[in-house]
Amino acid sequence: MAPAETDTESKEKEEVKIPEPNQTYSLTFEEWNAGVERFYFWILDFLKNDLEYTPDKTQDWYTASEASAFWGNIESRKGMQQEKVHQYLMSIGALLQELWKILRDIRIQKERLRYYEDAKKGDESAEIALKALWIDRVEGGAKNPGSVYGLSSQVGFITLPDLFFKITPKSGKDVDKAIESMKGDIKVNRKVREVLGRKLKQYILWRDATEEEIKTKQRFMKSYLAAHFHKIRMYMSWIKPYLKNIEALQMMPTAGRPEIITAAEGAIIQLELLAKKEKEVRPGETPQYVHPVITVEFIFRTSPQLVFTQEYQKGAGHTGRTEIIFKSYAMNDEEIEAYKKKKTLEDFEILAKIDESMNAFKDELYEYLKEIDEEQKEGKNGKKKSKIREDISRIFKPVKRFREKRKKKKTELSAWQEQAERNVSGKKAKDNLWLLYDTFKSAFKMVRW
Repeated sequence: MAPAETDTESKEKEEVKIPEPNQTYSLTFEEWNAGVERFYFWILDFLKNDLEYTPDKTQDWYTASEASAFWGNIESRKGMQQEKVHQYLMSIGALLQELWKILRDIRIQKERLRYYEDAKKGDESAEIALKALWIDRVEGGAKNPGSVYGLSSQVGFITLPDLFFKITPKSGKDVDKAIESMKGDIKVNRKVREVLGRKLKQYILWRDATEEEIKTKQRFMKSYLAAHFHKIRMYMSWIKPYLKNIEALQMMPTAGRPEIITAAEGAIIQLELLAKKEKEVRPGETPQYVHPVITVEFIFRTSPQLVFTQEYQKGAGHTGRTEIIFKSYAMNDEEIEAYKKKKTLEDFEILAKIDESMNAFKDELYEYLKEIDEEQKEGKNGKKKSKIREDISRIFKPVKRFREKRKKKKTELSAWQEQAERNVSGKKAKDNLWLLYDTFKSAFKMVRW
């Protein structure tokens, strides 16, 4: 049985209700020799410069009839970028597989080095483990008659394995001292002492040499790991613009839209601006919670015509019917974010999956990259800050929206305070909307009343 949700969790899952507009105006143009751009940029500049609002584009999509030349031109451009994405994804996939192998090798080397480190600290079990590894890998174990285990089957050498594992010298000089101290022991004959001394010196040489070899190999593998990591980060930085372009070039389905005839040249472009006005906060005042908000939606039904420019580049020229819808709201930050989320396109699922696969070994990868950074700075004053953490955070950051914005903390207001702000902001938005609407008609020589 699933645990009951707390009140906090249930509130977080509640959808923020978007308020209704308090004023709406609309205009329709039947101009078959003009486009939507002049209207769009005039309104954008007026909101930003004259009304001092902060505009943001919340919608930008289009669709065209499948049999039109415009559709074929767009699909051709999208296909070239999709091929690029495919190539980069193949490279990222190969690098990820190689990254797993490198991490596994570094992990094995790290475990091996742990034996060497513990043995130096006097850990008898670690020393025994290294000696056993030397007998098996270097001498060939009991199958080799000349090994420590192989000689123990011969008369007079039965005690050789016990003595070999019991004596733990730190260097070649310690071996000589240990063998010299055994001369008075009648249980250990001269031949056994000679063989024991030779085996211990061979083992110490192997131990010291392999420790340095593993350290060198580990440094190389870490550098190799860093190179793979930066390649993946580079490919992901390259692939994101292509994914954005492909998403932007993705046409909406024409089914259910009577304005589009499949066999005829036709297209629909839909744009929307959302502009928010911030309150000037004076000393001692609290920041405004409810903002005046204006949205302007452009619905442009066109008949695209492919034209050739002087540079011999083929492109589409749009002429047709334009509908502009002006609306005013009073919204808080949560309602604005909910409105934008409703309008934005879907997330980049491919990059999200790559992030998930990278997150599986994020901590271990960061640890090794940090070690590389510290090793490179060893012997320096360390004034320069490391950028490894920034690189890790950048590549593992979830790819959820085209442009992520930091959410502002909600200011707690009482019900009457919020309603009072909503009334003031609503009136301000309504007055600004009328000014925008009336000035727009005047600028384009339309009938005013």
